[in-house]
Amino acid sequence: MSTTELICKTPPNQTRFRVLLTSDMHCTDLYGREWYGLTNEERMQHWVDTMLKEHQADPFDAIFIPGDISLDYHDKKTPYDKGYSTGQDFIKNYLSQLPPLPRFILPGNHEQFTDEDWLALTGNHRQGSVILGNNTFVMLSNFAEDLGHTYDSSDKYSKADVDYIRSQIEAHPQNNVYLVSHYFNLDLDSEAFRSLLKTETRIKGLFMGHTHLNRVLPLGEEYRNLVIAETGNFSYTLEKDLTKGFWGFRDLVITPDTAVSHYIVAESNAIIDGKQVHFDRTVVDTTVHI
Repeated sequence: MSTTELICKTPPNQTRFRVLLTSDMHCTDLYGREWYGLTNEERMQHWVDTMLKEHQADPFDAIFIPGDISLDYHDKKTPYDKGYSTGQDFIKNYLSQLPPLPRFILPGNHEQFTDEDWLALTGNHRQGSVILGNNTFVMLSNFAEDLGHTYDSSDKYSKADVDYIRSQIEAHPQNNVYLVSHYFNLDLDSEAFRSLLKTETRIKGLFMGHTHLNRVLPLGEEYRNLVIAETGNFSYTLEKDLTKGFWGFRDLVITPDTAVSHYIVAESNAIIDGKQVHFDRTVVDTTVHI
């Protein structure tokens, strides 16, 4: 599999880094859909405005999107059937409004593009890595089956590429390592991946989208007390307790001594069960100390 390796240029004396992890925006034209009272265009612009305000208050150094920027593959429709891509709309009309920071966009289960088409759409391959200071972010494509224009969205989980993870660890042996994917499922993954998590102390944490939730999932002592931190959504959640799944994003703040990730609920006005509801910007209790 072809990969994109990105080394971010940073000042030599920079010791603090802040990374944005935001996923499952689902830019879509399906059904004239509104979520929580906002049209697709209003909701996407709200995502932009939220990220710009957050960056102004405490700048990001990189943007990572763990999948599902669109619903391009859904209900037996693909960009090839429709003649256009709403993922392309998201990148051209909304992501383009953010500062030109280093970024990596992972495909989700609703983005079954071939690697060639994903590269043309996003500027990066379906899999790769990003080096930020002494930190390696390995970006894994874990829905890599059934790619191409004849397929609807696929829920077929493909195992993490252990050989690629090892190659990136060996290429930068002094770096701390973070694994990012649209989804991780250890029950469906390989014994080699599970063994790597248990034994490779340079791996410090995992981040994933897909669930539309903001939980922190502890893997237990067997896995060196690693956690998987979910990156929420900017579309919808099936969770009744909206503090666990309303619009928001995750950051990761890395210093020489610590790495801390927060889930941040976006300041928003929404319509829920027919009522106007206001959400303040809130750091919810899903903070991860890595």
